[in-house]
Amino acid sequence: MILAMCHDGRLDMGEIKRLYAFVCETRTTINAFGYLRAKLREIIADGVVDPIEEFDLKKAFERIVPKEIRGIISTHLEDIFGFSDAPKERAPRWHADEATSKQIEYIVNLGGRITGRMTKGEAAAMIDELLERRPATPRQVMLLRFFNRPDLSGLSKDEASQWIDMKFSDTRMELAWERFKRETGHDPHGMDAEVVPVGAYLRYVQQPKPRPWWRFW
Repeated sequence: MILAMCHDGRLDMGEIKRLYAFVCETRTTINAFGYLRAKLREIIADGVVDPIEEFDLKKAFERIVPKEIRGIISTHLEDIFGFSDAPKERAPRWHADEATSKQIEYIVNLGGRITGRMTKGEAAAMIDELLERRPATPRQVMLLRFFNRPDLSGLSKDEASQWIDMKFSDTRMELAWERFKRETGHDPHGMDAEVVPVGAYLRYVQQPKPRPWWRFW
């Protein structure tokens, strides 16, 4: 499925939603499914695939697919980054070249600083580091507040994604979040995280119906 998504060199929202539906419907204990589900959920949240999310998803694909097809994924998606960066054995061909304009743009968009001339290899390493330590997004902080865990707002974006994905594995929790947005009329995009009351999920989560007394006999 990932190979089919990558064959045209782009990752569009329709394909991403289909993959997300697949990983949500598939019951498995394989860690890659939870990791990928969390990544996809964050992209789908605002309905737009921005360049950084597209590159981040490319890196996620390269991380979870078998080694023998990693190079195929990287080759198909090389234009997302301007060069193919996954196979380590190919590194000497580009590592010492000057960083591309796309790399510089990614670094700046991720909050990094460019100091002097930078090689492709140095830029790639910096981007990986910046991606790993991105702070939680405002939407993620909203969800942490909603579920009474504002103390976790210092998590990285990836850590927050995985925590939220684990929380949403209980479908009642995801439905509570949707009910909150619908009943309060809140559109979380572009709003301050404090618009969400801490622990609000308790008012919106649907509690299991009690069993009739005769069922206990």
